[in-house]
Amino acid sequence: MLAVNVLNTEQTAQSMKAKTYIPGETKDQRKARKRLEKSVTPAVEVVQPVLPQSKDKHIVCLKWGNKYSAEYVNKLNNMCKRHTQQNIQFHCFTENTAGIDKDITTHPLPVISRVQGWWYKPWFFSNELPFRGTLLFLDLDVVICDNLDKFFDYKPNSEFVVIRDFNRSMRARWDRINSSVFRMQIGSRQSQYEQFISQKDSIINRMPGDQDWMYRNCRPWEYWPEEWVRSYKWEMRDRRDLELKNGVRNFKTIGYPTIMKDQSIAVFHGRPNPSDCNDPWVIENWR
Repeated sequence: MLAVNVLNTEQTAQSMKAKTYIPGETKDQRKARKRLEKSVTPAVEVVQPVLPQSKDKHIVCLKWGNKYSAEYVNKLNNMCKRHTQQNIQFHCFTENTAGIDKDITTHPLPVISRVQGWWYKPWFFSNELPFRGTLLFLDLDVVICDNLDKFFDYKPNSEFVVIRDFNRSMRARWDRINSSVFRMQIGSRQSQYEQFISQKDSIINRMPGDQDWMYRNCRPWEYWPEEWVRSYKWEMRDRRDLELKNGVRNFKTIGYPTIMKDQSIAVFHGRPNPSDCNDPWVIENWR
C-alpha cells in the first residue's frame, strides 16, 4: 500500500476558520470563496514504495541459447570462488540448466517476447529478481585472475558502475560503455527497465545491442578503474596479432599478455573466446 502523508492539516483547518478579507470583495463574493475553500481536498504527498534494503552480495551471469556452453558457467563459478573472500552468492539465469554444476544456484529467465541473448540484460535493472542486495553482473566470456571483492566495495553509493568501452584504447575521450561487468543495487533502476519494456520492439530494431540502450538511457553511472577490467585482444595482447582462421578470428601465435598490477578481469568481447585461445595465461586462469 502506498504511504500517504497529509500536509499541514492543522494550518489548513485554521486558515479555513479565520476570516480573510480581500480589498474590493463583496460579502456575497466572500461567502462564495469560503464555500469553495471548504470543498478543496487537503494536499497529499504520495510516497513511492521503497524496496527492502539488503546487504547481501550476488554475482550473476546470463546464459541463453547455445552461444556458450555450460562449461562457461561452471568455470565462471570456479573463478569467482577462487577470487572472493566475502560471503557472495553466485547465480545463473538461464532457460536451460543442462550441464550446469549442481552447486550453482540457477533461476529461469522470464519469457519476454522478442527478448533473446544480451537483450535480457535490461531485465537485471528491474525489481523482479528473486533476491535483494547488490548485484555484480559478469559476462560468461571473462577470465578472472585476481580478487573480486573490490568490485563490491568501490564507490558503494553509486547506483550503477560499468566499464568504459574498450575503444578507449584507440580514442582517449571515448565515453561509451561495455556491459560485460556492471554493478547495481537490485531494483534501483526499475523505471529504466519499464522504459525498455515499453519501447523494446523499437529499441531492438534500432540498436545493435544492450549497451547501446544503456548508454542512451541509464545515466548516471561511474566507470570502473580501467586497470581493473581490460580487453584481452586489444589491451592485453596486440590487436595486430589477430587474423582470420577458417572464418574465425584468433591470434596468429601463442602469446603472453600484459597484466596490470591491479587487474582482476580480462574480457573476451567478440572472438576469440577463452575456449579458442591457447595462451598459457588463459589456460591457467580459465578453469
